[in-house]
Amino acid sequence: MRALVSPYGLVGRTGSTLGEPRIPIGVSFLGELGEVFPRLSGWRRSVATDGNFDGAGGDLDPERAELLSAAESLERYAALAVREDLLITASADELGPDAVAPSEWPRPSAAEFATPRFPLTRPDDRGRLQWVRAWSLTRERPRYVPARMVWLRLAPGGPAESFTLGNSSGSAAHVDYPRAVLGGLLEVIERDALMLTWLHRLRLPRLAAPARDLPPSLRPYAERSHEAGLETLIFDATTDFGVPAFFGLQLADDDRLLAQVVATTAGLDPAAATAKIHRELAMLRTALRAGAPPDGADPILDGACGGALVNGAPAARKNFDFLLEGPRPIRSFADLPGPGTDDPVRQLEWVVSRLRDAGAEVLAVDITPVEARATGTVVVKVLVPQAMPITFGTTVRMLGTPRLATAPAAMNHPVRPEHRLNPLPQPMA
Repeated sequence: MRALVSPYGLVGRTGSTLGEPRIPIGVSFLGELGEVFPRLSGWRRSVATDGNFDGAGGDLDPERAELLSAAESLERYAALAVREDLLITASADELGPDAVAPSEWPRPSAAEFATPRFPLTRPDDRGRLQWVRAWSLTRERPRYVPARMVWLRLAPGGPAESFTLGNSSGSAAHVDYPRAVLGGLLEVIERDALMLTWLHRLRLPRLAAPARDLPPSLRPYAERSHEAGLETLIFDATTDFGVPAFFGLQLADDDRLLAQVVATTAGLDPAAATAKIHRELAMLRTALRAGAPPDGADPILDGACGGALVNGAPAARKNFDFLLEGPRPIRSFADLPGPGTDDPVRQLEWVVSRLRDAGAEVLAVDITPVEARATGTVVVKVLVPQAMPITFGTTVRMLGTPRLATAPAAMNHPVRPEHRLNPLPQPMA
């Protein structure tokens, strides 16, 4: 991974800082990618609206934290490095069953489409758009997926392309394909659980995860949060996909900006996932504080940080009453499902089988840049068309996605009609 860092790319430089609490955070910088990719000429990134296109990583070992940040930067770089030689242009109807058609992906509701100046178009399986070939781990054969679901900031080639915004979920870098695909798939599962939890205000079970139950190598993450006066609650957000997902809510009663911060993850090792929640919270607190607007200014609500800042205010504590108030089950690590193996190939097979049983398809696209392949690193984009995507703000929330109306019942939760869904922006940056 160190070979990725040089003044000439892929990652321009790395550095380090301390999070809140004092957990080492590595940071990596890509520079202005509009100078690298002609199609992005003139684009100047804004953290408030675009989110962070650089990388960050947390670890008790500062050197490892920097390496993790470089890997995240590579994921962002690869998501912008469109392989135009792999693209074909056709309609879903022309491609037939080889295509995952626009109508099969998450979509807005009729009420969203009726909003003035709504930015997306209705899915059109007859419209021509750009496609790239993916591998379906579920069907064990190639299928075509819309290129805008794979790469970021890909300009629409025609009206039919604008049925989606796309997002960075599911991008993952690793030393081999099984680990990369597993990492990307777990992120998709995590984001799906976040959106279902927030929109339906699911009364999740609490996860009993005291520091003493963590391995000695992971215990300091929880201990440092506690020593800093932060109360961290972790909930079992596992959905009907049957893969462990975790919702972390950190409370700081005396913090005027970040009284509540949310981090989520999905993982097959509950102790490691708990430690990751603490790492992510430390990084988020640092990034949100640095990127907050000046006193008195409102955050950009539909930006990547808007929902986190709005829900971080002390007065927003009530937004989390569905997690903080009332009785709920308490679960332990032992209650969570798992594959019973540390082998990444078998772990991936187990996760794919769980989603298959839930009626979901797992697809992966190799988006490894040539420069990264030379270092022995691979990058993939993992897609699950049935999963709820992460959205920011309230303009586009994909409320017409069928899973939003079916998953809660499969999890033994009430199903809210659209007019009773949580109207607030989801709280994770």
